[in-house]
Amino acid sequence: MDENPCDDDDRGTWSLNRMIAAFEMADAWTASGEVPGLSICVGQGEGTLEKVVGRRWDGPDSPKLGPDALFLAASLTKPVVAVAIMRLVERGWLTLDEPVASILPAFAAEGKEAVRVRHLLAHTSGLPDMLPDNEALRASHAPNESFVAGACRQPLLFPPGTRSWYSSMAFAVLGAIVAALTETTLPTPSPPRSSAPWAWPTRRWGRTPPASRESPG
Repeated sequence: MDENPCDDDDRGTWSLNRMIAAFEMADAWTASGEVPGLSICVGQGEGTLEKVVGRRWDGPDSPKLGPDALFLAASLTKPVVAVAIMRLVERGWLTLDEPVASILPAFAAEGKEAVRVRHLLAHTSGLPDMLPDNEALRASHAPNESFVAGACRQPLLFPPGTRSWYSSMAFAVLGAIVAALTETTLPTPSPPRSSAPWAWPTRRWGRTPPASRESPG
């Protein structure tokens, strides 16, 4: 790390001192046992800085964390889904005031006909954050379709647009809308009709069985 790989990038430069400080913090946290392991990758232009340190999980039998380890991304995926939705809006495939049930007819169950796409994006749809059987679905590595089907069956906690309630299920439904309109699924390589920038070849839903745990989380 003697030189900044982005020095010639007209979009700006990194502060290597800050990156070195962050890497040193990662070393300290894993050495003290505060976290089992960390993987850091920062990119700008064509340059990247990477660091992988620590172990995959707590315990002396844990192997070292490698660059191919899987992590729980969780809500970090929400902006990706939101970008995919907005690109469809930009191209005229969808409007923010579109009733969700006009795209996913099963969503109309339990009086959800008034829910619009904008309500899902803004966490004002009335959908719960998680399904009642969330733990069982994740433990069984249920596919995304099972979560969406469960969301379609759920009654609303309140009329859409009247309150804010953080909702992961709202974004599961948004992902299903992208899938329905682009004839693909999330996550996959970029679908040809939406050109949304996602490509996650190594991903899974739910918890990794203990015998094959890839990384902490």
